Amino acid sequence: MAEEPKRREVKIRVHDGVEIAVALYMPDGDGPFPVVLGAAPYRYDNNSLPASPQFLWRETGPISLYVARGYVYAHMDARGCGKSGGEFRFLDRNEQKDLYDVVEWLGRQPWSSGKVGGIGQSYFCMLQWWMAIQRPPSLACIAAFDGLNDPYRASVYQGGMLSDFFGSYWWNQNRIINRHSANGEFPREQPYDLNLHLQQHPTYDEFWRERCAAEHLHQIEVPLYSVGVWGKVDLHTRGNIDGFRRAGGPKKLKMIGPVNAFVANREFNSPELHEKLLLPFYDHYLKGLKTDYPERPEVEYFVRGADAVRTSPAWPPSGVRYVS
Repeated sequence: MAEEPKRREVKIRVHDGVEIAVALYMPDGDGPFPVVLGAAPYRYDNNSLPASPQFLWRETGPISLYVARGYVYAHMDARGCGKSGGEFRFLDRNEQKDLYDVVEWLGRQPWSSGKVGGIGQSYFCMLQWWMAIQRPPSLACIAAFDGLNDPYRASVYQGGMLSDFFGSYWWNQNRIINRHSANGEFPREQPYDLNLHLQQHPTYDEFWRERCAAEHLHQIEVPLYSVGVWGKVDLHTRGNIDGFRRAGGPKKLKMIGPVNAFVANREFNSPELHEKLLLPFYDHYLKGLKTDYPERPEVEYFVRGADAVRTSPAWPPSGVRYVS
């Protein structure tokens, strides 16, 4: 097992009285420290497991790197998952509101600088869109890495055809993860029948509108660094491009080369990617440090075939016809 930084566990009471579990990985000293918040259904007590292929859903990034650089890394178990109370219902309104309450709790702590940033890949990223849409005052930025914001069109009913990914493969794996944590403690049963609910809503109805962050991306005002992966075009890629195009605040877009899901996961958990790409963004917006992030192009994108990274002041790049 990989070495996990020492954590402190807290329970945060949210809007409807449910207690949400959060693991705090703290730097040495009294602070105040900026905070990066990752939220997902995968149980923070699985963080002792190494990233893929041993634990595919380890999408936190290198927690120890952020702690060493003077950040508090807060890892939140989504409602109904891990040690959090309530029932998981896949991106529903309660899950969204929980993010506001947790961000504000983190921003009010005596060891906190009052600035919180979103972090994480895939489902972590899906919740970052909602984190920013909720507009908690303590949220200073999000780094949305490889995550969709329209689950109906991007995955579950892509092209109108039902996909088995979320309802069957992903949900069954998540239930196993929650029932059998890495340390064997606190088994969590999740009775929600996600597969049934997805099949009961084959058209874009109120069920999907409640869960579609894409309809609200224009409400995002905090700085956004949207990082997409070309190799995930059948799942997350559109979300990162649309997130950049529609968000209202300061924003940049970077599209990484055609790596597959396993490589994307491995890269996101590598300190090298964070040192080069994401830490300059967080250091700029959460610590107020002078970094090279502001001078980076508005859009950077890998071009397959040319095997080159090109830049543009906007998306789509000049000369490219983009059909949304």
